[in-house]
Amino acid sequence: MEIQRIRAAVEAAAEQHGAFVVGLKALPGDRFTVYVDSMEAVTVEMLTKINREVTGQFDRDLEDFGLELSSPGMGSPFTEFRQYLKHRGRAVEVRTTDGRTLRGLLSEVDDQGIELRWTERQPKPVGKGKIDVERIERLGFDAIKETKRTYAF
Repeated sequence: MEIQRIRAAVEAAAEQHGAFVVGLKALPGDRFTVYVDSMEAVTVEMLTKINREVTGQFDRDLEDFGLELSSPGMGSPFTEFRQYLKHRGRAVEVRTTDGRTLRGLLSEVDDQGIELRWTERQPKPVGKGKIDVERIERLGFDAIKETKRTYAF
């Protein structure tokens, strides 16, 4: 089974359910794991419907393959622009191509890049002690190595 055919079938079925493919792995024995995300929550029902639609497109007697669908998981890096849009207003961690790690609120997203906001403690300009200072940094997608959603428990 060709990976391109599986990808095309899953992408079409996912779009019908308001979802999109964020990753695909081909495994030995014509088994495929596909990661699907959505602007809303990815549900088991959604994944089941997508799986049924995809497997129904193939003659299973002629093309035997295994298909596993999953959401990307809490700690998975973003692979699609729509994931940035989904997580706007939420806490993220960004590793830049120059080796920095930034943590903050994903405040803006456009087709050029993102804007992060965070507060950091800095010494007062005059006197003793520290003050909270809001930092804002704009990053182009070419400067981003990896972005992940962060969670506070």
